[in-house]
Amino acid sequence: MLRAFSTAATGMTAQQMIVDVIANNLANINTVGFKRSQVDFQDLMYVKIIEQGREIASGVTAPSGFEIGSGVSPASTLKVFTQGEQVSTERSLDIAIQGDGFFQVTGPGGETRYTRDGSLRANADGELVTSGGDTLEPAISIPPNTVSISIGKDGTVTVFDGTTTTSIGQITLVRFANPSGLSSEGGNLLA
Repeated sequence: MLRAFSTAATGMTAQQMIVDVIANNLANINTVGFKRSQVDFQDLMYVKIIEQGREIASGVTAPSGFEIGSGVSPASTLKVFTQGEQVSTERSLDIAIQGDGFFQVTGPGGETRYTRDGSLRANADGELVTSGGDTLEPAISIPPNTVSISIGKDGTVTVFDGTTTTSIGQITLVRFANPSGLSSEGGNLLA
């Protein structure tokens, strides 16, 4: 009876983890570039009461055994990197990634991070940054006399100063063989 309570407790803990992950997914439903998570589980050790293939009568072996599992354990949480809905904001610096890839950014401490948040802004120095203030890499600086900015489908950033259109850089994407292996850092950033 005590084993049954212990096994059931692992199941309740697992269900609580699922609820916690779903709550975080719901809380971030309007976060630009957010990717939902899911919990993966694995079963725990089994107690073998009757071994498979043991002799049950003279010359007769058991075709199957008898095992009792001891519950469930969380194995990992995985980000689900499916394509989200793209919504037009009519802002010239809002961009979206179609398909795989991440923007590479540099945080205030110089650390490299990755994001799918395409809500870009120009900071006080004219550099393209995320809505959280992380600098896009490679860095792109917008000249002070810029009248308008456009970003092409290939990531090329062009500016218009009233008379001349100039290409000032290209936004690049970083891809990973195992994006689920990235660590969530908060602030819409992955490491």
